[in-house]
Amino acid sequence: HRCGRVHSRFGVQFRESTVDPARFHQWSRPEAMPPAPKRLPTSILLIEPERSRALKLQDLLIGHFQTALDLAIAGSLREGMTHLCTHPVALTLLSLLLPDYKGLDAVRAVRLAVPHTALIAYDAAPPIPLLIDAVRAGAHDVLSLAGTSADTFHQAVECAMIRATVPPIYAGLSGTDQARSGSTITP
Repeated sequence: HRCGRVHSRFGVQFRESTVDPARFHQWSRPEAMPPAPKRLPTSILLIEPERSRALKLQDLLIGHFQTALDLAIAGSLREGMTHLCTHPVALTLLSLLLPDYKGLDAVRAVRLAVPHTALIAYDAAPPIPLLIDAVRAGAHDVLSLAGTSADTFHQAVECAMIRATVPPIYAGLSGTDQARSGSTITP
């Protein structure tokens, strides 16, 4: 038998390996292991005018991405748009309270400039309708920073990055087709 003998221990079948033990043990030593592929840093742009909030978000991002993080911080939408036009960015975190732009208009401007970048809109304690409107304007996810845990933040980051890479399910459907499918999504 090619895979070795089959043993039964406590009613569970085990298959003996025919791997040469000398070759197997060379990989059990850490110094003999091939190097792990280097993970490219995730490029993130944080558009936040308040230093204290920027530092809080920076800590959350470092906790999530560890060493694989390339973070740029802009204090206004103008600075952020300049960065977006000159650097590839995987994720943009956008404050809804900017000195040079209104919240939802800022979301729309970023979506138009970089449609394939994940976008999270946030505010310290926004009303729920504002967060929903931010999603309608093009944000992949939204956050209220008041009481947001690290786990909630990490989930929002992961969900936004997934949503940015997955094509919309109902993108090509008319309103009638959406109604037939049971969707309440409006383009």
